[in-house]
Amino acid sequence: MGNVAVKYKEPLRMVILNMTPDELLKKVKNDFDITIGRSTLRNYVNNKLVPEPEQKVLGRGLGREATYPPGSEEEVAAANYLVSTRKFIVMIIAESRAAYNRIKEANETADFLEFYIKFNTLASDKKYDELHHYVLQLKNRDFDTARLWYFGLTEVRLTRNLLEYERLKK
Repeated sequence: MGNVAVKYKEPLRMVILNMTPDELLKKVKNDFDITIGRSTLRNYVNNKLVPEPEQKVLGRGLGREATYPPGSEEEVAAANYLVSTRKFIVMIIAESRAAYNRIKEANETADFLEFYIKFNTLASDKKYDELHHYVLQLKNRDFDTARLWYFGLTEVRLTRNLLEYERLKK
């Protein structure tokens, strides 16, 4: 049997590509059963309800291409849910999304729900020194404002899971 050389393959890496507007709208339709048009998507971008697409110039006379970052489909679905179902004012939703993103950036290690639970636990346990640290990290108004966007994201994630369950049952 002798010596056998074993070559190890590099581990597979998942490449997440940005999506064109049409791909994004198709993903929103498939994942959340929400149908919106390109003009609605453009309005969401203009009102800062979803991330701005990255604009890339294709070359002389070929125009431009817009691509949305991964995860944009959840934000589009959440924006649609809050605008159409809950009838919130667009400006309030945009402020909530911005506050949510500021909290996420200030607290990179934990997601918003963990942060929300810890904040409320510290407040109820009257551990004011630790609570003071969180208040210094971000404005309390940000925290209150961000709850609306978190609510919208949670609702659309639940919807996606229910739709996936229904598809698997068939």
